Formats: sequence, structure tokens, C-alpha cells
Amino acid sequence: MKRAMQRALGTLKLDILAEIYNLNVAGISWRLTVMALHILIGSSEEKCRKLGKENKTTKQKGKNLDVDVIKRKSKVEDIARKKQLKEEKAQIIEERKRKRQQEKLQKEALKAEMAEMKKLEKEKVKWEKGKFAVKSIVAEIDARVVENGSVGGHLLTRLAEKGLSFRITSNPIEKSILWKMNVPDNIAQLAMASEVPYILLVCQAEEFCELVSSGSFMDHVHKVQTHYPNFTICYLTNKVMRYINKCEQAQYKNQMNSSSCWKRPPVEEVLSKLTTHFTNVRSRQCVDEAELADHVVGLTSSLASCQFRKKLTPLSVYANGSIIPKDCLDKNLIKKNS
Repeated sequence: MKRAMQRALGTLKLDILAEIYNLNVAGISWRLTVMALHILIGSSEEKCRKLGKENKTTKQKGKNLDVDVIKRKSKVEDIARKKQLKEEKAQIIEERKRKRQQEKLQKEALKAEMAEMKKLEKEKVKWEKGKFAVKSIVAEIDARVVENGSVGGHLLTRLAEKGLSFRITSNPIEKSILWKMNVPDNIAQLAMASEVPYILLVCQAEEFCELVSSGSFMDHVHKVQTHYPNFTICYLTNKVMRYINKCEQAQYKNQMNSSSCWKRPPVEEVLSKLTTHFTNVRSRQCVDEAELADHVVGLTSSLASCQFRKKLTPLSVYANGSIIPKDCLDKNLIKKNS
């Protein structure tokens, strides 16, 4: 700004000098020259004042422009700061919302886990009490038992009527029936075996009598015991006495025919030896296929429930006074007094 003023004054001085020279050259008197100089100086001063005002105006405009720039800059900074604060606030709110959502999900998961544990605990209690025993037992029937239509038809029909599960398979011992418990995986930690230690051997009258007559019945018992050492073995016979009576009547009618020499097998003696000579070996005689099927159905239900039955002790046996004679005068007193 100062340089501009200096330049303007220098230009003004040169103009004044040029005018004086022109006036002298023209031959104008000094008085007129002085008057002209006064006029020129006045106009020059007026020009300087105008120039000063213009400079002040320019300077003020520059200052105002600087102030506007600063205001705009501060305004932009305020907007940026407010935007940043707004974003940070939104981020904090989002973070809190996410944490609340996580806590809610964790609570729901914990609640579902507790409900599942309670459900599992209830199922365990029901399993321990044997509520699902009949539904979980499966009878594994050897295919050669079902091949005999008269026995297989009655047996499968009765099992289906009672809602008991069964499976036709090939067992290691011919014409045998085994049982297994289908225990769910979540109940597997219970101290319960999936295999029921019981084997039932279904024997038709003719083959049973042949085993007894040939003397190989005891070998068959030993064979089954070897294969299933800790199992209870039961021989289930069908129509044995009817078959023996039929053979005896036929032999009596054909006494004159020497070629038909049938000898009665010692069935009673062999069956009694099962009780006296063996442990956990028993027998059951059925008069027809219907009784055989009913026996298998009843045995299946009993095997299912006995897995959960409490074992008897001498105290539990004697506690109800079962050994006290009925005609004992002090029966009630003995029952009440330990």
C-alpha cells in the first residue's frame, strides 16, 4: 500500500513540473503560473485524498475478506467437529445397542440351556423310574423262528398289538430271541446296559424230542452257555406233550408193524435236570402258538421293567411281614415294631 502511494506522489510531482514548464514556455506570467500551481496542487491533493480513501477502502475490504475467511474456516471446523461428535455419539449408541443385544442373546441361550437341562433331568428321572422301558426295548428275533408260519404269525401279530418293537435278524444261536434297550445318547451316562442278559430258545416239539432222544440236549445247553456266559437261558417248547401223546397213540395202533420202533424221550427228566444241574437255565412249555406268543409278549414287558426295578434285600422282603404266619396273634404288633 505504501509503495502505491509513493508511486502516485511521484507521478503527481512529475505532472506538476510538466505543467509549470508548459506554462513558462507559453509565456504566461508568474501570477497566473502560481494560480495554476495552486489549482494543480489542489487537484493533486484531492487526487491523493481520493487515492488514500481508495487505499483505506481496499485495506478495509482486505481486512473484511480475511475476517470472512476466518469465520468460514471456523464455521467449517465447527461443522466438522459437530459431525465427528455426532458420529462418535452414534458409534457409542451402536456399541451399547450391540452389547445389549449380545447380553440378551446370552440370557436367551442360558435360559434355553437351563430348560434343556431341566428337560434332560426329567427324562433321566423318568428313565430311572422305567417310564420309557416298554417303548425302548427291542426284541431281536432270529429269522428261523419266523419261518415257521404258525409261530411267526401269532408272535409278530401279538407284538404289534402291544406296541412292542421287534427286529428280524440272524442271531448266532438258531431259533433264539434276544433283547436290547435303545438308550438315547443323552441318557447314556446312566448305569444301564443296552443288552438284556436273557436268551429265549424257541423249540418245536419234534426237534426238541430229537435233541432229548439223541442225548445232545445237554451239549446244546453248554454251547449256549459258552456263547452267552452271563445270560439267563430259557427253552420255550411248543406242543411237546401233544406230540408225545400223538406218537404214543400212533405206536399203539401200529404195534404189529415192527419197523416203526418209536421210544418215548425222557422229557421230564431232562427238564428237571435243567433246574438241578444248571444255574440260570429254565424251561417253559406252551400248549399252542397263541400261548407261546403271549409268553414272549409278557416276557418282553417284564424284561423291560425289571431293568429299573429295585433289587430286593432281606430287609425289604421281611419288612412287610410276609414271613409272619396268618394265624399269628401278634401279627399287627410285629409289623409295627421293628
